[in-house]
Amino acid sequence: MAPKKQVPMTETEQQNALDYACVKNAILQKFEISPETYRLRFRNDVVGEDESPRELYVRIKGLYEKWMLPNTKTKEQIGETIILEQFLKVVNPDLRSWILERGPSSAAEAAKMAEAYVTARRAEGPFQLGGGNSEGRRFKETGESKWAVRSGFKPKI
Repeated sequence: MAPKKQVPMTETEQQNALDYACVKNAILQKFEISPETYRLRFRNDVVGEDESPRELYVRIKGLYEKWMLPNTKTKEQIGETIILEQFLKVVNPDLRSWILERGPSSAAEAAKMAEAYVTARRAEGPFQLGGGNSEGRRFKETGESKWAVRSGFKPKI
């Protein structure tokens, strides 16, 4: 196989190659790394084998900062992101997929989309809005604490 012929870089490409922000963005795009990537890592993180509490904290904080980009967002925008995430977590998985395909910019917009979806589905028959997190419903009904169940904590009576 013959080696690829190298094409000279344009002046703009040469300037961009020396610009850290341009190089970083190109790498993130190439490997499809986005705030969603960091959100998933943040939410699904586990403690490393030899990791100290301080190292864990620093790593989780770093994932949060790459996910939320707090230096570029207001407190309200960060809150809206968390509310949208929770909204999508608790709704029916089919509805969640439908909403995500449309890319809402806020939880309020997602709720409007969900209303339209639910209205259309109810014309076809019964539709259950929830279903994204049945575990949460169990704890609400029994009054158990999720933390207590997961940690094995038993209150003294």
